[in-house]
Amino acid sequence: MRLGRALPLVLLLLLAGAPAHAGTPEQDTKAVGDDFKGDSDVTPCRFTRAQLVNALNFVSQIQDFDSYVPGFRDEVRAEIARHDAGGCRAAKAKPAANLKIVRVRARRGLKESVTVRNLGKRTARLRGITLRDRGGARVRLGRARLGPRKSLRVFTGCAKGKRRFIRIRSRAFACRKRTVWNDRGDVVRLVASGGTVLSRVGYGRFRSVQRF
Repeated sequence: MRLGRALPLVLLLLLAGAPAHAGTPEQDTKAVGDDFKGDSDVTPCRFTRAQLVNALNFVSQIQDFDSYVPGFRDEVRAEIARHDAGGCRAAKAKPAANLKIVRVRARRGLKESVTVRNLGKRTARLRGITLRDRGGARVRLGRARLGPRKSLRVFTGCAKGKRRFIRIRSRAFACRKRTVWNDRGDVVRLVASGGTVLSRVGYGRFRSVQRF
């Protein structure tokens, strides 16, 4: 059930009338809610602890909220706990490069691929960065670097004649034995070594997932 369609009318009216600037409980609730809908997951370390607390307190005022949007409050509480345990400190101490998923091709067996682009002005280190599906499967990008304004197309299968991961110029071959991205739809996440989600794209039946 998607946030925004099933909420009580009073909450919809409050969010619709929220001011343009960020930081109010209404705005924080809408931001976290937009992230949650589609795949029922709050992106790790994307929001500050204050934003999460604002969202949790705001929806707690709504009677029977959990029956309208099941799982939302549990996800928000889990993210608050992540902050309290220090799970987001490393990401804040070392800002990630400006990497973004720009294309997903999932209907070609082991030739399926995800293209990642460095939108920044500095070379990005790829070591420890992975692509992940909704089920947690991981595809690594290798230990090399990606120059500014450059793209890397990551294939699930092997390069011809190879039996392990290899990068050839602007292409990387993960050399996995099975496909990763679901033909009917999936959510592809680009995740830094510390667990921070750098970019996310939903396609197919998950195309309504907020992209960034």
